[in-house]
Amino acid sequence: MYCKKSNIISAYYSIVEKGGIKYDDMQLDVLKLLEEFSSRFYSYNFFSKNKLGLYLHGHVGRGKSTIMNIYYENCGIIKKHRLHFNTFMQDIHEHLHKLRSTSTKSPLNEVAKSIAKEVRLFFLDEMQVHDIGDAMILYRLFSALFANRVVFLITSNYSPDNLYCDGLKRELFTPAIDLIKKNMHIMCLDGKQDYRVLKGKAPNYFFGQNADKILANTFADLTHSKKEIDTSNFFINHIKIKIKRAYEGVLWFEFAELCEKAIWTAEYKKIAQSCHMIFISNIPAFDFSNQNEAKRFTVLIDELYEYKVKLFCSSAIGLSNINQYSQDLKRTVSRLIEMCSII
Repeated sequence: MYCKKSNIISAYYSIVEKGGIKYDDMQLDVLKLLEEFSSRFYSYNFFSKNKLGLYLHGHVGRGKSTIMNIYYENCGIIKKHRLHFNTFMQDIHEHLHKLRSTSTKSPLNEVAKSIAKEVRLFFLDEMQVHDIGDAMILYRLFSALFANRVVFLITSNYSPDNLYCDGLKRELFTPAIDLIKKNMHIMCLDGKQDYRVLKGKAPNYFFGQNADKILANTFADLTHSKKEIDTSNFFINHIKIKIKRAYEGVLWFEFAELCEKAIWTAEYKKIAQSCHMIFISNIPAFDFSNQNEAKRFTVLIDELYEYKVKLFCSSAIGLSNINQYSQDLKRTVSRLIEMCSII
């Protein structure tokens, strides 16, 4: 059995009634399209007459991931999988590396076939393309996946035409954009309200002269009954990372230790998996002089958000004063507001 009865719209209204989200006409329109999509998913001519998924884009905090999660949990489609885009690309590169070591002639096709055996509906959250290594393989990867009838639901803060904007050798990436536009419904969810900002003022984000002291006191209050852990030899993927303090399930890092070293998604994912609460001190303002640190911080927050890690931060400046020079940083600040609002 591949599919069970979906309950998408009623699930949305139920969450609204419970106060989980605020009603939004545009969100409901997306879910209605997706419900119709589900009803035809297993018809005999679906793949010959329908586009293979939905690409939902819009500004940060508009509820893209929320409504896609509602669909994912209630669509009734059994063979489905959900990943953050960063994790998806990390997995793809790992699979390709293994296949190339065995002299496979068409490793991307083999990866696509392997995915298609297990998954009919693939939900990719927060698609963003900055790495040239990702950009160069996405056309062939999506071509192979579409050919193997994998259906995608993708969320992004970027429209397809703005993916990998100003990236190195972007002309080699544009076929991937054309492929997405040809094979997927493109919808923009662009309401005026950032629902993350609406929820709270980030009481767990401490800034100003006494920010570090408040963070230290908060750490002490939340760990007084826990056992301290020796972190003198803390390595992730052979990289030594200095932890300021560590107790069972609770880690405290300096920003510089996390974001000024050459670490990326794989390391941040392991950090997120190793704790349920994390403290980060001395977050700086971001400008064009520390773009690499800003990119790492964005990936770090994405992974912590994905694994629902409770977050406490300190900085000399307030969130509203972080220089949001990029679309990704705007999303990161929006997520910080949400994550640091959880008491």
